[in-house]
Amino acid sequence: MESSNLPIPIFAGLLGAWFGAALFYMVIVGPAAVQAGSSGVGFLQMLAQRYGTGPFYAVLAFLTVITGIWMYLANGVYVSASGSNVWATLGVGLAFLALLLGASANRIAERKWVNVAKNVRGSAAMGEGAEVTAALAKAEKTNATTIVLGLALLCVLLSRAAT
Repeated sequence: MESSNLPIPIFAGLLGAWFGAALFYMVIVGPAAVQAGSSGVGFLQMLAQRYGTGPFYAVLAFLTVITGIWMYLANGVYVSASGSNVWATLGVGLAFLALLLGASANRIAERKWVNVAKNVRGSAAMGEGAEVTAALAKAEKTNATTIVLGLALLCVLLSRAAT
C-alpha cells in the first residue's frame, strides 16, 4: 500500500468507529437509561462523574476530521473532480459538519443531564431521578449527528467504489 493511500482506510475506520459508537449510544444505551427511570440514575451519576461521553466522542471526532484532512491533502483529492474525489470531499465535509454538531448541540444537551445528575444526592429515590431521566430523554432527541455520520461513511464507501 502506498503511503499516500494510507489515510483512506484510517479515515474510513475512524469514521466507522465514530458512527458505530454514536449509533450504539443512540439505539441501545440512551433509550435503556431513559426506560430504566429512577433505577438507572446510579449509572448516569457514575457516567456524569466521568464527564459523560463527551470526551470520548471529542477525541474520536477530532482524530477523524484530522485524518480526513490528511487524506484530502495527501491524496490530492482537491486536484481533480473525479467521482471518487467528489464523494471523498463530501465525506470529509460531512465529518466536519458532524464534529460541529457534536461540539454544539450534542455537547450542550449532554452537559444539561450531566449537571442534573451531579446535583442529585444519594440514589435519587426521592423523585430527583425523574429530573435526570427527563434531562436525558431530552438529550436523546439530538440524533442529527448520527445521521450525518452515516451519510459521511456512505460517501467514503462510495468514493472507494467509484475508483
